[in-house]
Amino acid sequence: MRLGRWRGTVAEVRVNDVSAGLIGWQPYEVEITRAVKKGDNRIEVVVYGSLKNLLGPHHGKITRGLTSPASFRSAPEQLPPGADYDQEDYGLLEDWQLVALRQ
Repeated sequence: MRLGRWRGTVAEVRVNDVSAGLIGWQPYEVEITRAVKKGDNRIEVVVYGSLKNLLGPHHGKITRGLTSPASFRSAPEQLPPGADYDQEDYGLLEDWQLVALRQ
């Protein structure tokens, strides 16, 4: 199984309510053959985010992917409205694909 574009820290692939594997780096694939049974199967992708949206930093000078105590020292004197906070989008941005093995 192969993911298209997605955003998150890790994605879990579940087949018939059982974890079939984790995806966290390229090529964004996981082998699910052993989890698939004859007949109908339920395949889910659960994308896990990070604590960035909860804990921040949300405003000021932000370097994506890097947070340190200094990240919280550059906040503006007047807090911006919530719509201007820096938030990460998490989830599937494209459909995933089942890829057949070549034998």
